[in-house]
Amino acid sequence: MAASLSLDSYYLYASHDMQILSTNQFYECLNNPVAQVNPIIELNETRQLLEIAHLENQQKLELIMDLNNQISWMQQYIKDQKNKREELKSQL
Repeated sequence: MAASLSLDSYYLYASHDMQILSTNQFYECLNNPVAQVNPIIELNETRQLLEIAHLENQQKLELIMDLNNQISWMQQYIKDQKNKREELKSQL
């Protein structure tokens, strides 16, 4: 659970950073549309965006895995309850 909270916090900050990065790039284009973009800077920004996307995907994967585990647990619980009900029914 602590790891999930840590990941949630990191995801929130990473998303915020990505929004700032995107906004800054947009304003740069508006203010100076003819300026040449340094390929190294562009590569680093692309790398950062890819890292953020990777973290988002990891968080979504963990959430899906948690939900699948909860579904499996609930299915087993329902099956057990049905068996108990049938057992009690047969005792009547």
